[in-house]
Amino acid sequence: DTILDLVRKEAAEKYGINIYTDSVIVHTSIDLDAQKKADEIASGSLINLPNKESYQLGTTMLNSQTGEIVAAIAGRHFSLDDEKPINQSLETHQTGSTIKPLLDYAPGFDVLGYATSHTFADVPVDIYGDGRPVNNSNGQYKGDVEFVEAVGQSYNTTASQSLKDVLDTWGEDNIKEYMLRLGFNK
Repeated sequence: DTILDLVRKEAAEKYGINIYTDSVIVHTSIDLDAQKKADEIASGSLINLPNKESYQLGTTMLNSQTGEIVAAIAGRHFSLDDEKPINQSLETHQTGSTIKPLLDYAPGFDVLGYATSHTFADVPVDIYGDGRPVNNSNGQYKGDVEFVEAVGQSYNTTASQSLKDVLDTWGEDNIKEYMLRLGFNK
């Protein structure tokens, strides 16, 4: 259903074609093995997610050389038979924690000289100076943690502190330029 929905939308938007009524042959770049793995992830059979009914997910996997879509997940229970199907792979979402390695940590290597041996303080941090500290999602803190744990556990406190340190040293304009060079747009 995910791929059919993507093909249907692209054919209609780019070419004015209705794949259900027009006589067309559609070629895709879908890698069937990658799509099978994506479907297993979405179903929860490949990765056991606790309380998986509370999770929604969507993703689009690209060939990094060509930019072609090789697999996609439209959602945990996506079906074209739904009255108003919402394809999560096409929806605009906030980056959430996926941006932390690029925005918070990578500039730390480039600007502050971080190494994988760097240690962070995993403690509530009031980086904005307004009395509202940044907390971890589970409300727990580990004290001093190594870089690998901070990134691997996606601690909000360490990522925020890293970003604050980079901003204090390098400035907001340089961070914006850094992200543009990585391919993000304004």
